Amino acid sequence: MIIIVRAKGMKKTAKNLYLRLNKLGIKTKLVKDNPLLISWGKKIQFGLNDKAIYNKYLQLKKVNKAGILTPKIYDNFDEIEKFPVVGRNYHHFGAKDLVFIKSFDEYAVRDYYLEYIRKIGEYRVHYCLGDFYVCKKIKKYDNANPIIRNHKNGWKFVTYEGIYKNDLIEFAKKVILVLNYEFGAIDCIMDKKHRLYFLEMNSAPGLDNKRLDFYVNCLKRRLK
Repeated sequence: MIIIVRAKGMKKTAKNLYLRLNKLGIKTKLVKDNPLLISWGKKIQFGLNDKAIYNKYLQLKKVNKAGILTPKIYDNFDEIEKFPVVGRNYHHFGAKDLVFIKSFDEYAVRDYYLEYIRKIGEYRVHYCLGDFYVCKKIKKYDNANPIIRNHKNGWKFVTYEGIYKNDLIEFAKKVILVLNYEFGAIDCIMDKKHRLYFLEMNSAPGLDNKRLDFYVNCLKRRLK
């Protein structure tokens, strides 16, 4: 049996995962066998991702300390050495908190601030119990917001099978070892020198049918 514990605001994706698993007969078949507790964007004390770090700021600090590239992190606005930067909050979803700041005159209150890296690509690597599914962020329409790249501002993730796929998987492996996730999605960017920077790891990423099937199939294998 699989039990999904979802966070506030994750109702739709968690429900889709629940319905897909039940449609496959997993709930009935495995009631007496191997219970599996899943935290979908919500911190729990046991089950999958029970040791994961949900605070995005602490993720960045720990990954950076492990020697993995991240944008430069500023704890306070008056520490910023170079603009532009982006302001973030410790807990966020869908880039709703993100603010782009071009100078000291554009002060905005956020929990921390990050160096803005000019990128040639933005990627998401889904991970679940040893398997990977790589995606790239692309425009949904021509006038999509070039800075805040979320679904609302005209961007979407598509399956990526390009030349950097293996590099992205190897990068994700390093991040997972540091953050102790058993499933989730690593967001990263590539700069003009083809260097990868870690941005965050999501415990409850948005899923379309392909990505939903990826997680469902990984969980099915775990329960066998």
